[in-house]
Amino acid sequence: LSDEIGNPLLKPELTREFEAGFDLETWARRARVEFTYYSKMTTDALVDQRLASSTGSAVTSILRNLAKVKNAGVEALVTVRALDMEMVGLDITASAAHNDNKVVELGDGIPTIGVTTRVQPGFPMDSYFLVPYTYTDANNDGMIVPAELSINRNDTTFVGPAFAPTTASLALGLDLLRRQLRVNAGFDHRSGHAQLTSTRQFLCTQSVSAEEVSNPATPLDQQARCVAARIGAPSQGTGPVTRTNYGFYEDGRFVRFRELSLTYDLPQDVVSKYVRYADALSISLGARNLKVWTNYAGEDPEASYSTGDIPSTLLTTAPRRYYTARINVQF
Repeated sequence: LSDEIGNPLLKPELTREFEAGFDLETWARRARVEFTYYSKMTTDALVDQRLASSTGSAVTSILRNLAKVKNAGVEALVTVRALDMEMVGLDITASAAHNDNKVVELGDGIPTIGVTTRVQPGFPMDSYFLVPYTYTDANNDGMIVPAELSINRNDTTFVGPAFAPTTASLALGLDLLRRQLRVNAGFDHRSGHAQLTSTRQFLCTQSVSAEEVSNPATPLDQQARCVAARIGAPSQGTGPVTRTNYGFYEDGRFVRFRELSLTYDLPQDVVSKYVRYADALSISLGARNLKVWTNYAGEDPEASYSTGDIPSTLLTTAPRRYYTARINVQF
């Protein structure tokens, strides 16, 4: 615990919540809809407040009851048995949720906590703020240089929250062969957040021969973001040199083919003949993380080695694709 500091003044967070919703069944109970709206206000929310280096402390922050935070959103679930026949069946389950998170106020007259990752009134918790830039290939030579960047160090911009406010999932179940074969497929979606392409940013700023500043075939936008982070440019043309990682924060939205599985229930007469004392036997095959659709240029929008609240993708691989096989015997 050498990197932690205690705070005897800590209190429990206090949350007040209003919730309303409905459940609806229709189509002879083959379709079900669930909907919920919620709004909750949390006071004395726990926030890590950074400590000034002048304190001489070995730790960088202290946990305090500082924030008032509002969360409001909706959750919806739809389940449908689209086919319900002796030979074949199909069921579909779709769910979606959206949460609007906002810091209402900070205590002790604190305007903001953090620099790039901030807790700031009027914005979601742990939002990204960076200095943007513009660029132009003025001499049309196919290479962006610092003189072709425009940066204003006072023009800090909200890029997005660190966590996806919108999530959705889709689950499909198909029964075949008199319902002896079951096929399941699952898809997940997240959107509305920003994500740092840490590995690309690291290689750009640390590698002498970074492709973005040495290969004219590199797209201009990738060149510009590397030059802005690696070298920077004078603020407003004449001010101090300002560097920014703005270009390395990307839209983190994605759709992932999460899982595909097949389960076959052997006929009862086969089980009784070949597996003594068994009541049922099934064979299952599965695969996870089959494919992801995203415009995010990093390794993977779900890659993270961090154990903290903020995702970190530096030199981290994507979630592994793996396969499973299982035999289930019921006695």
